[in-house]
Amino acid sequence: MPDARRLQVVLVDDSQADTFLMQEIFSALLPTPNVTVYHDSREALSALQTQPPQQHPDLMLLDINMPGLNGHDLLRAVKADLRLRRVPVIMYSTSKAASDIRRSYDHHAAAYLVKAAGFAQMEAQLQGLWRYWSQHALSRQTA
Repeated sequence: MPDARRLQVVLVDDSQADTFLMQEIFSALLPTPNVTVYHDSREALSALQTQPPQQHPDLMLLDINMPGLNGHDLLRAVKADLRLRRVPVIMYSTSKAASDIRRSYDHHAAAYLVKAAGFAQMEAQLQGLWRYWSQHALSRQTA
């Protein structure tokens, strides 16, 4: 398993309340949390495209319903960029619409999760996600 201290997580969500909760949860999960938050998809895309590859995130959680460039558009842009396409993107949205889920997978999302309603549920959900991702999916990137 990769060293958790160096894992980079990017959250892209226009909800400051949701990103605050997610940061708190990741702070408890990671010994030295390295979570970058963007509340604007265009800003996130610009930052990702100008980073050197060794600074690309190990995991990206992306909301769908955002003003301007929405989550589907950002996902499509990330997966179209040869330097970014291997970044695992998990769509993390309140939308339960089958069309949003289908569209996310059509654009190569690694997973789709419907946001949990309360803090305890969100904590359990993100703990499960992190447990899986840190033990299985991320370990394949370093092989």
